[in-house]
Amino acid sequence: MVERATQNSKLLGCPSMQLYNFFPRLFSWLGVRKQLVQSAFVNLSNMKTLIKDLQDTLNPGMCRGVVDSFLARKIQLEESGNMNSHYHDDNLLVTVSNLFSTGTDTTSSSIRYGLLLMAKNPTRQERVQEEMNRVVGSRQVWVEDRKNLPYTDAVIHEIQRMSITIPMILHRTTRDVTFQDYFIKKGTTALLLLSSALRDEDE
Repeated sequence: MVERATQNSKLLGCPSMQLYNFFPRLFSWLGVRKQLVQSAFVNLSNMKTLIKDLQDTLNPGMCRGVVDSFLARKIQLEESGNMNSHYHDDNLLVTVSNLFSTGTDTTSSSIRYGLLLMAKNPTRQERVQEEMNRVVGSRQVWVEDRKNLPYTDAVIHEIQRMSITIPMILHRTTRDVTFQDYFIKKGTTALLLLSSALRDEDE
């Protein structure tokens, strides 16, 4: 599944897929698109199997992760008579799929890019190491340490700003809006280029 997710990210960025994104009716026959669709179906099938295995071994009193939490909440709601909540099988599948697909390649890309930038900037690497040694020492890093690691935190943010693991994001407007003198009607799909914000010198 990880290999497929990585391959899908590469396919999504290839020129023929970009062409399909701009002209879907003209280029629906592309092999890359068919490969992505097939891969998505295989991944969904794998995720259904994983969820089923977790469901079969569920102990609501012992949470092993997000699927267990979701299923335990679903059971709790159903026992109280709420059969029409957001906690249903389709939503669980989409949630797991989104967490997996968006978390796998973006996280590993950020880490790889971070290692590259640290290797190219040994003085920054030394400052991060010095701060980590001073604040954390030899124990494991905790989320609470973040407030005491301002330089490390800034370096991580800069790595994320520079790497732009997801350069384009699709959203849909929830209401009519005027943006930079352009009227955008409610329900319009907007393609956001993160680089326009992340590389804006004014920001």
